[in-house]
Amino acid sequence: METNVVTKQAQPIDEINLSYRLAAVTADMKLIYHCARHFHQQVNTDITEIVSWYQQTCDSIAEANYYLGCMYIAGSGCVRDDTEGYRYLSGYVGKASQHDDPLYINTTYRLARMAQEGYGTPANIEMAFKFYTACATYARPEHEEYAETQYQLGYHYQRGEGTAANPALARQYYQRTAGQQHQLAQVSLSFSYSVERFFTRNQPDTVPSDASPAQQPSYCIIC
Repeated sequence: METNVVTKQAQPIDEINLSYRLAAVTADMKLIYHCARHFHQQVNTDITEIVSWYQQTCDSIAEANYYLGCMYIAGSGCVRDDTEGYRYLSGYVGKASQHDDPLYINTTYRLARMAQEGYGTPANIEMAFKFYTACATYARPEHEEYAETQYQLGYHYQRGEGTAANPALARQYYQRTAGQQHQLAQVSLSFSYSVERFFTRNQPDTVPSDASPAQQPSYCIIC
């Protein structure tokens, strides 16, 4: 006995696009945002229109700020404006509710680099440290931002930039990222151990002032 199987045909792409465009003229911010995301993922589409949709929804939907920030930095669908890009990315971080999301981790890392380098905002080491800390709070070893963020925090604590100097914390961060094969962290960690050995060896005042050169302690920092 044959069974007739009714196969549901896929909705033509033109009909889908029309449905999203109809949604975009509503006052529903979620529908407008999803319309923007739908067309943003397509090729040969009006990017300028997408920017407009994101702008309509950025006050109520955090992710709209993220995509706007990226578009302003890239000059996609709008005149490139790094300052606006930084502002929108910061807006996303301020509105985001899920901080362990890869989008949040990536954005806090990008903002840290921008604040550190004075890119889209005046250089601000304290703000860079704040964003690196936010990123490190949620980044895990499987995230690509993890190793560099741990290294940067170690660097800031070692040099007292953006925060009070804390050699012990600096070493902890270097240790975390050295295991990720981060070469600068490995060098910094090795150097911190060399410095510690240097200062914990026999001090000069324990050796008689008239001691011969052979009796003087060695302070080779790399030994």
